[in-house]
Amino acid sequence: MFSNLPPNYVVEDYQNETADLNILGGAIVSGSFQGFDQEYLLNTLKQMGTTFSGVTQLLM
Repeated sequence: MFSNLPPNYVVEDYQNETADLNILGGAIVSGSFQGFDQEYLLNTLKQMGTTFSGVTQLLM
């Protein structure tokens, strides 16, 4: 769809980089390059747990 995609950054990358920060929760924002496919967001939220919320933009 888009030719200039950002580099991969998976849940394990985030967890490794923030392990010493005692982060209790946050917001996971779906990238615009994902279009209407929210599977990445849903999978990430499952991995991060109930203290994280998802943010997305859906156009009708």
